[in-house]
Amino acid sequence: RHSEGKFSSSSLVFCTNVLKTFANLSVFAYVKSAELFSFDKELSPSGAFNWRYAIPGVLYTLSDNIAFTVLGKINPAIFSIIWNTKTAMVAVFMRLFLIRKPFSYLKWLGIALLLLGPAIIEFGGKDGEGDEPEGDEPEGEAKEAAPIHWHFICLCGAAVSASSNVYTEYLLKTYSTDNILWQNTQLYFVSLIGSWIAMASQEGLFHVFNLLDPEYLFNTFNGFAFAAMIFQSSQAFVVPYILKYIDNIADLYAHAGSVLLTTIVSWMFFNLQLTWYFTLGLTLSLMSLVLYYAERLFPDSLNAGEDAEDPKSPYQHRSPPDSPS
Repeated sequence: RHSEGKFSSSSLVFCTNVLKTFANLSVFAYVKSAELFSFDKELSPSGAFNWRYAIPGVLYTLSDNIAFTVLGKINPAIFSIIWNTKTAMVAVFMRLFLIRKPFSYLKWLGIALLLLGPAIIEFGGKDGEGDEPEGDEPEGEAKEAAPIHWHFICLCGAAVSASSNVYTEYLLKTYSTDNILWQNTQLYFVSLIGSWIAMASQEGLFHVFNLLDPEYLFNTFNGFAFAAMIFQSSQAFVVPYILKYIDNIADLYAHAGSVLLTTIVSWMFFNLQLTWYFTLGLTLSLMSLVLYYAERLFPDSLNAGEDAEDPKSPYQHRSPPDSPS
C-alpha cells in the first residue's frame, strides 16, 4: 500500500516482473559463462530476440494486474473459485486452438473433477466463515458485498491467464531447441515493459524512480506484498519448465495442490472453519488426478485410445535434457 493507504497493484506487478527478469537473466548468464550444461548452447536458431513472446508477455501482465486488483475488491475464497474456472478454459483452448491436444473421456472427466474439487473446498470455506470482525476490521464484509461486475472482471482475468498459458506452451515447444532460460528472459522482459507501461499510466511516468528508494519501497509494500513477489518469482523457473516438457494440465494440478495451502492460510487469518466440504473437495481432486492419468497408470487395463497426437502440431511430450555425468 502507499503511505496514504492506496494499494498499487501495478507497482506490485512491475516489481515482480523486475525480479523475474533479473533472476532469469542472471542464471542464464551464469550457465552460459560457466558452460555448466551441454544442452541448448545456442540462444536461438536465428540468434535474435523473438518478439512472438510479446503476446503472452502482454497477456500475463494484464492477467496479473486484474488478479491483484480484484483481490482487493472481493473475498479471497470467491476469487479462488472464479479463477479456478481457468482449468476448464485451458483444457478447451488446448483442445480447440494452437496445440490441439486430444483428450479422452476419462481426461475430460478428470478435468471436470479438478474444476469441481477446489471450488467445493473454497465454497465450504466461505460457507464456514465466522462472523466478520466488527469495528477495526470491516474489510471482509466489504469484500463479501463486492459488486457483481468485479466477479465478471475476475472471470475475464481467468480467461486471459488461460490463453496466455496455452500460447506460452505453444511457443516453448515450437522453439524447443532454444535454451529455456533464454525463452523465460524474453517472456519476462516483454512483461516487464508492459507492466511498466501499466504502472506509468496509473501512477505517473516517473513513478519507477520512487521504487528505487528503499524507504519508499518498504512504506509502499507490506510483508504480504513482498511474499507475493517472492512466490511469483519462484514460479518463473518452475512453471515454464513444466509447460515445455509436460503440459498446462500438469501445471494446473500443481496449482490445485496449492488450494490446500490456501485453505490453511484462510483458516489462520480469515476465521475459516474446516467442514466436510474440504474433505469432499480434496477427495474429488485426488480422483481427478487418478482419472486424468489413468491411461498411463493402467495402460494394460485401459485399452482406450492413447493420446494420438497431431503430427503437425508442435505439441509433443518431451523429456528434459540430461546433464552430463
